[in-house]
Amino acid sequence: MTVNCAFAWTYNIKPILYEVNTFFEKNFIKSNTDNYRLIEVESTSRTILSPEIDAVFEECQKAVGVDDAKVKSESILYSSYLNMKEFAFYLKNLNVLPNVIPFKNDCLGFEWNYNNISIVIVFCGNNKYIYSIITDTINDYGENYQTEINQLNFINRISGILKSA
Repeated sequence: MTVNCAFAWTYNIKPILYEVNTFFEKNFIKSNTDNYRLIEVESTSRTILSPEIDAVFEECQKAVGVDDAKVKSESILYSSYLNMKEFAFYLKNLNVLPNVIPFKNDCLGFEWNYNNISIVIVFCGNNKYIYSIITDTINDYGENYQTEINQLNFINRISGILKSA
């Protein structure tokens, strides 16, 4: 038996039909349809950024030049990649998306350049992140551990700064 499933992607693309072959009988599927439901996946900053983080990490693993001087990067620390993915999990409601940037110190980071605001977060790979916030009235930098509370507080701070711009 063949079951047709429709999947619609974001960005107003028309639904695409896929055929799924199954060994279940037609009557079994009809009688159990209440047990199986498709769930709409919420498009968030995290779901949008995740493929970009993966792509930058994979590109840097190939040890290509990462700056204008054509200096080859050692591969990005896997722990930096994991720390960045964890931080991205908390970026659920951020309206201004950052760029994913590789750094010479084998780390990944986020960078926001928006309306004369510059925010950079570098994930060091040891459950720490280094940040810099520069606006017309703020010139702040520091280092913090990646605990849930620290990440949520920092993202709330970033969100407030970006909204006021």
